[in-house]
This record gives sequence, structure tokens and C-alpha cells, in this order.
Amino acid sequence: MVRFLAIVANHLYQQSMQWASSLHQRMKDAAAWEALTDHGGLTVYVHRTCDSSRQSIALYQNAGVILGTLFKRSTDVSDSERRWMIEARQTMDILRTNGRSLLQTDWGSYLLFLRCPEEHTIRVLRGPAGTLPCYYLTYHRCVVLVSHTADLLWLCPDSLSINWDSIRAQAAAGDYLTHETGLREVAAVLSGECLAIHDGKVTHHSYWNPCTLCTDPVPDLADAAALLRRETRRCVSAWASLHESVLLLLSGGLDSSIVLSCLRTASTRTRVIAVNFYSEGAGDERRFARSMAERTSTELQEIPSQLSIDLRDFLHCSLTPSPVLNFTAFDVEPTMQRMARRHNATAILTGETGDDVFGHAPAPEALSELLQHSAQMLRFFSAAMDYAELTRISVWRAMQLAYRSLKWSRRIGVWSVYRHRNLVGQSHEDSLASQEALRAYEAMIPRYTHPWFKAAERMPLGKAMLIYSIIKITSSMTHSPFCETDGVPMMTPLASQPLLEAALRIPSHTHFSGAENGAVARAAFRADLSPQVLNRGTGKGTPAAWARSLLDHNATVLGDLLLEGLLVQQGVLDRSKIQSLLSKEVSRTRVGMAELIRQIYMEIWLRRWARAGARL
Repeated sequence: MVRFLAIVANHLYQQSMQWASSLHQRMKDAAAWEALTDHGGLTVYVHRTCDSSRQSIALYQNAGVILGTLFKRSTDVSDSERRWMIEARQTMDILRTNGRSLLQTDWGSYLLFLRCPEEHTIRVLRGPAGTLPCYYLTYHRCVVLVSHTADLLWLCPDSLSINWDSIRAQAAAGDYLTHETGLREVAAVLSGECLAIHDGKVTHHSYWNPCTLCTDPVPDLADAAALLRRETRRCVSAWASLHESVLLLLSGGLDSSIVLSCLRTASTRTRVIAVNFYSEGAGDERRFARSMAERTSTELQEIPSQLSIDLRDFLHCSLTPSPVLNFTAFDVEPTMQRMARRHNATAILTGETGDDVFGHAPAPEALSELLQHSAQMLRFFSAAMDYAELTRISVWRAMQLAYRSLKWSRRIGVWSVYRHRNLVGQSHEDSLASQEALRAYEAMIPRYTHPWFKAAERMPLGKAMLIYSIIKITSSMTHSPFCETDGVPMMTPLASQPLLEAALRIPSHTHFSGAENGAVARAAFRADLSPQVLNRGTGKGTPAAWARSLLDHNATVLGDLLLEGLLVQQGVLDRSKIQSLLSKEVSRTRVGMAELIRQIYMEIWLRRWARAGARL
């Protein structure tokens, strides 16, 4: 992944220019960085551990630079492999549209830095569905943009403090993925968003919103399967074209199995090593992974999940702008990094977002989606019968849930995970968050609702979880605290823009046509999947048993991490709830494992930044 640092200096202010000049001198003295562009108030530096010739594309006549990976819409070949500069005609289109035209001609994981001299404005566009992160702050009337927030510690010393509102929101419900980060002074550039920087002021412009892209539906199962197959294979093949050797996290589920099948049929013939992490009980899916490895003649390595991880080791993890909530990351990611180095793999691929792209988990909202249009009533009754048979409930109950979901959505207007959990009956009684934190978050729901969902009235209800999945993969998962700063990148080909746009066109009920779970994906890849994976039904492996063993192993550590932690001191977590929790065997409490690990992540994140000098 590209590691960059950019500065936009305001020529109108002497203080701005003095600090920018001082920074430029420091960067020149630091052998680890090189300047890609330095003109018109914009300077972009890239860390030398990145291959800047492969990871950057210049615009014609020094109009700007694109960092990351770019693919042409019309081909599966990486644009950064084929050229080092955007030609004059496309550059003029990009300037004329303030960067919007790039979304129509190209896709990938990229950042565009664009000079608009007539407006005296610098624009920064983060590509849709890209996982290349971008954060910014204003310092001495300069706007500083980085991919790694740890770089801000030596750029802007004593300028960072904890954003306790964001921490309360995350502790209460996890529905926190907006411009704000866990650091008060640092903001995130969202996926598909463009920043306009003028006279030291920053304005946000949304160029890509999936809530508004659910148009031109493809309701026919065969047509939907053909569309899904074409775009999935094209996107996986495009990412594979960048690498001679990759690792693939192969759980044995439908999503990663489809990625493997696409890798094995890609024209690039990238070497693939599949890796399966397993634990006892429901977490052991080796038989499914083995069946796919055998079918595709792929090398498979099986790794037992670690049970002896010391949670205190988290205190040495990397600094991130917000706590990262990946349930098994501290077990899986360091191991994958070591394996990648050992096998000379230059990327780690996953099947993340596949559940939502392929419609693996049917929900009543898929039926509510049909109720949003009066012309769909006949299809609604047919879909309700499929849903009832698949979920083993009565047809009347299925229709009742659909009407309830539609009524709820009209009443609250704006969609959020917190409100969705209330709808499906998930209680917050088992949360470790204090009542004060829960009430504070409820009062801040509009503030911590992602901007995409503020246009949710135009969104089919069944697409909410897919869109939320896009938000997660492009926000909280872009920068792992458990990998080296410049480690082997983890890639999510199923979160590619063309595939997501195709998935948004497929009506949600189509995914359980004929009472078959993931019906479109199964129809699309029926010839490529092993019978074991194809016929495994709705069940999925779970790391719950591994998590319970891990937490019981760390029972004595939990008191120090939570009971005496900053979250309790600040009233974010309820001390009495934690005391009650620790008085029992952790694995036998009502508190969910994901909830407990989430709060541990947050506590250690706070301690890491406090130790690094952030103000509490």
C-alpha cells in the first residue's frame, strides 16, 4: 500500500509558508521520502519503501498526481502498469469536471491530487470503494494529508487529542464511520469524496454514493448471474494482474471460494497459496477449503488459531486514527504477513464483503424492498414464500416482518446500524457501555450517521447492509494496527467499484430465489465450485469457541485492561458491569465475545495514543 504525505500551503499567509518551507527541508533531509510533485502550493511525498514508479501516475503538464492503483473501465490491465502519465485529453477532462470524469473512465484504489489554478484550489479525490486511506488536519494554515496518522506525531507535535465523542459513539454501538476519527484534529476523506482546499479552508463534495446507484435493476436470475460472474471475474483478474504470487485467506465459505475460482481462471496465472485458519468445533471449515483446493489444484496451508495470545501484546500495535474493530485480526494478520514474506507473495487477498455482495444472509428488508413499489406486489408474495421456506418460518410471519421493516424505515428516515439492531430486537443490556454513553450516543446519531445514509430515502431497503459493508471495508479496515507500517497489502477484490455497482443493481430478493441461499452467486459459479461448498447451505463457521478460549486464557489481564482503564475513568464503560463480568468465567457470561474484544481494542488504542503524547 502507498504511504504518502502531502502538504497544501496557503501562499496568502506568511506563517503557512514558513512552516511549509521548514517541513520541506525536513523531508529533504529524511532519506526515506521522495517528492513526486512540488508546485503551485501542493507537495506530495511518497515513502521510498513503495515503488513510486508503479504506484503513481502524473497528470499532463504537472496538473497533479494519482497515487495507488488504477484500472481502465475498458480493460482488466492495471493502468499504472501500462503508463506513467495521463495524456493531455484525459487530463483536460479531469480538470474540466473537477475530477469527476475519472470515476467514469477508471476504477481502483487511488487518490487524485489535482491543481485547479484558475480557482486557486487544490482538490483531493479518494476513489470509490478504494482501501487507500487518507486523513488530514489543518496546521499553521497548511492542510496536511497522510495515509498513516503516526506520521503526524513528528510533523505536528503536541497537536493531537482524543475525540471522546467519537469514542463514546463507537463504544456504545460501533456505528461511528464518518469524517470524524478518534483524534479530534484529524478527519478522514471518505470513499468517493473530493476535498476542495482553498485559502486553507476545506469543503467536502460527494462524487459517489451507492445509495443513489440502485438503478437499472436486473431482476432476472439468469441475467443477474451473468452480470455477477462477469464483473467478479474481471475485478479479481485485474487485481491478480499486479502480482506474480499472492496468498488467499480461504475460509471454505462461498465468498473466498469464488475468489479462488476466479484466480485460477485468470489469464495472468498468478501463483496462489491458499491459507485456512481453523479452530475446534464450528470454527473448523477445513473440509470445505480442502475441497476447493483440490478442485483448483491449489496449494493449501492449514493454520490452527492461536489460543495463547497475550492481550497485553496489543500495547505494541501500530497507531491508527480510530480503534479498528476486526474480530480475529490480531491472530490472522501477523501470521499472514510472515507467510507472505516467506513465500515472496506481494499481496494478501480476502473474500471480505462477499456475504453482502452475494446476498448470503437473507433479511426481511429484502422483502420490504418489494413493498416500496406497488407494482412489485405479485413478486412480493412469491419472494415471501421463498424467504419463509429458507428461514423456516411461516409465510405470514415473513410478510409481517417485511411490513414491520418498511414501517420502521419510514418512521426513522435515516438508516443506521444502531437503529437496525433495535429493529431486529438486539438489546443493549449486554453492552459494557455506561448508560451515560448510550444516552450521549443516541443524542448524536445524526452526527455519527454516514453521509451516504443521509440519502437513504432513495435506497432499496435490502441494500442497507451491502452499503454498510462498503463503508466498513473502506473505513475501519484500511489501516490495520497488527501489521507493519509498510507490510504486504491486504486486498479485497470483492469490494471493487464495478462489482459493487453491479451488485447494487440486483434486487435483494433475487439472492434467495427458489429458497436457495446466495442463489445468484451459486448460479453464476456453479461450474467452478466444489460440490461441498456449493451445497453447504446457510451455515457458516464461527470463531466463537476460539474467542472464548482466548478470553479465558487472558482472564487475569482483563481486569487491568478494562476495570482500571481509561474507558472506565472517563465514564464510557460501566465499572459495575465489568466487575460482574470478571467475577464469572468470561466464556459463560451474557456479554458477547465481539463486544468484549471491541472494548479491549478501544482501551488499548487509547493507551497507545496517550503514551505517544495525545492529550486526553
